[in-house]
Amino acid sequence: MRIAAAASPANRVEVAEAALKAEREARERAERSLQEAQAAIHDLRTKLGHAVLARDEARDAAHRAESDRRAVEFALAAERDARVKAEKVLQGGDADREPAQQRLREIKAVVRPAKAPVKAVAGGPAAAEKESWMSNVSNGKTRSKSPEPEPKPVRWWIKAKAQKRATT
Repeated sequence: MRIAAAASPANRVEVAEAALKAEREARERAERSLQEAQAAIHDLRTKLGHAVLARDEARDAAHRAESDRRAVEFALAAERDARVKAEKVLQGGDADREPAQQRLREIKAVVRPAKAPVKAVAGGPAAAEKESWMSNVSNGKTRSKSPEPEPKPVRWWIKAKAQKRATT
C-alpha cells in the first residue's frame, strides 16, 4: 500500500488543481451572473424612474386640467349672471323706452323747426348774394348762384401745362 500512498500525493495535487479550476469557473459564472443581475436591476430602476416621472407629469396635467375646468366654469357662471342682468335691464329698458318715445313725439309736435329768416344785408342784393355765397362756402357748399357755364380754357395754356408736366 505504500506504493499507492506514494502515488497518492501526485493525484492529490491534480485533484486540488481540478477543484481549484472548478472553483474559479464557478466564481467567474457567479461574477457574470452578478453583473447581469446588477445590469437588470439598473434597467428596472431606470424604468421605474421613468414611470414615476410620467405619473407625476400626468398628475400635474390632471391638476392643471381641473384648475382650467374650474376657471372655465367660473367664467361661464359669471357670463350667465351678466346675461341675466342684461336681459333684466333690457326688459326694463323696453318698459322705459315707450314713455320716452311718447314724450319725444310731444316735444316735436310743440317745437316745429322754423325756416331760417332772410337776412337783410347792408349794401343791397349784391351784398346779400355775396353773404349767401360766403355762408355756403363756410358750410362746405360751393355751388354757384349764376346759371352761366364757365368759359372754355385757352388752348395755348393747356398745351403749355401739358409740356411742363412732360418735362418734370
